[in-house]
Amino acid sequence: MLVITIICQIACSVALPVLWVLTVDPLIRWFFCKDTHSQELLNEYHVLPEWTLSLRVAETLVVVFCVLMYSSGFPVLYIFGAIYCACAFWADKYALLRGSRKPPGYTKSAIESAVIMCPFAVLFHLLFTIWLFGNQDSSLTLELRSVARSTPIKASYHTRNTRIYYATVILRALFAPCIGNRLNQLGEAGLKGLGIIRDAEQETVTLTDARERGDIKNLLSYRMSENPNYEEAVLALKFDPDAGDKEAKDARKSQKGVSFTSMEEGLERAMEKQVHAAENLFSSAIQGCAYFETEASDLTTGVNDR
Repeated sequence: MLVITIICQIACSVALPVLWVLTVDPLIRWFFCKDTHSQELLNEYHVLPEWTLSLRVAETLVVVFCVLMYSSGFPVLYIFGAIYCACAFWADKYALLRGSRKPPGYTKSAIESAVIMCPFAVLFHLLFTIWLFGNQDSSLTLELRSVARSTPIKASYHTRNTRIYYATVILRALFAPCIGNRLNQLGEAGLKGLGIIRDAEQETVTLTDARERGDIKNLLSYRMSENPNYEEAVLALKFDPDAGDKEAKDARKSQKGVSFTSMEEGLERAMEKQVHAAENLFSSAIQGCAYFETEASDLTTGVNDR
């Protein structure tokens, strides 16, 4: 009866999405659209339904848990589980591509939650197996007690202990990602409560305190203005030729290497010389033009007199 129930669950999980796309959704659209005369309502009724990832993940987890939990007593469930995986892939692909609207950008949180829960299915599988194949008769007779104390039975103790050890290692490897972080958090909370360790926030040092204590020995930033090797280049980029304030010029003096202010003053003197030479040349050119104009006017007057 249990196997039949699981098979029905598998069939419903695979068949319902496809039947909804092929029959239910067209019937609903036909029923509501036959008496509709508004374009807005028609557009709304013809929009395909959404494909719910959370519902499909939940149905898949139900099948996976049932198969893993009861497969020790019913190994045929492994075959039905494999058939479900193949059929569910094609059914979901058809429902998503042919009968659903464009899905939104899903995150990986739903799949990660499902993967985290899978080791618990293994735990239920082990518990069901222990209960199924365990010895339920606790009234042992004297003959069975004497057999249990015999040498062949004692020789198997080492094998049983070895199996228990390997089973413990396997269980620890399976459930460490699930409960390992929780145990670490509980242990850390206990140590904090006892005052053995403190929060990391209490040990946080600000940048100002680190500068004052000298904990930071390298560059404090990747900016050129914070690097002393590029101080003169930064000053050159920030140079304003219109600013004639002497105090501002003195503030831009470099503490290392050649003074930028002296270079600025040298450039100003050179520019003044060039401007003065250009002015002299321009005045000489104007005087020459005036002289030639006077000579030309005298010649014209002489010709007219003749």
